[in-house]
Amino acid sequence: MRCIFATIALLVAAIMPAAALESGDFSGGVTAASDSIIRVLSGEQLPDVRPPAQVAQRLAQNNDVAIPATADFPALSGRVVDEAGVLDAGTREQLRAKLAALEARSGTQLVVATVKSLRGNSIEDYANRLFRRWQLGQKGTNNGVLLLHAPAERKIRIEVGYGLEGTLTDAATKYIITNSITPRFKANDFSGGMTRGVDDILKALSGDEEFKQRIAAPAHNPLSDIPPFVFVFIAVVLFIIIRAIVTGGGPAQRGRRAGARSSGSDSSSGGSSSSWSSSSSSSSSSDSFSGGGGDSGGGGSSGDY
Repeated sequence: MRCIFATIALLVAAIMPAAALESGDFSGGVTAASDSIIRVLSGEQLPDVRPPAQVAQRLAQNNDVAIPATADFPALSGRVVDEAGVLDAGTREQLRAKLAALEARSGTQLVVATVKSLRGNSIEDYANRLFRRWQLGQKGTNNGVLLLHAPAERKIRIEVGYGLEGTLTDAATKYIITNSITPRFKANDFSGGMTRGVDDILKALSGDEEFKQRIAAPAHNPLSDIPPFVFVFIAVVLFIIIRAIVTGGGPAQRGRRAGARSSGSDSSSGGSSSSWSSSSSSSSSSDSFSGGGGDSGGGGSSGDY
């Protein structure tokens, strides 16, 4: 008798979830379970009733965590959340595949999101709160990354978890926004900008040497485009001007000085000696620069276009 009841319990536990997962037909699941119970009680041997392998495989591949929407934040419906609707379907699928492959090989969780509005918040504050709302990255490792785009405010943010701040540095995220994303967004190529941004984030996370060299390369100096003779000409002009000031303005000025001396009006007394004091009031203004992400992140950068 115990064996029969144990078999019944296993049937109910196995058949009901499988039916619900497959089609959501709970009534059909109850009917199938009842029929199987009757067959067991009549002594009939049933085949293996474990859930189909394809169901378990599909669930294993679908790692998207569903977190419901709130008044301020969209739902986490997958690795690509295009609430603003600025990405084409092909780009969304390509990005999902890249982000899933990243998580499968490294555990790093990178999510791409566009929002309709920042709800009056700064991009830094909103990205930080959304990062914490979605709980990106794995617990204990803080290896989450959020690439956020707010087209209404024309803002971009890459929020980086603490565990990745040594790999995806502030310099790297700033470079990606400035050179990879912003130029394409300015041309309204949002799909291209997001794709290039994700590709460069993946390069940074993988330690790609070519990408490191791009970041380390010195910025272009506009003065380097000016021919050298221009600097020589400016130096000569400045020398002439300074020399004219020091010598007192030429022969006419020297003549007036000589006349003043011959008139005997040597006003040595009462003459206010205009000795200007070089009291260099050097007010040491120390501009302390600080940057980085919020409570959930160890770094990150923002930009607009």
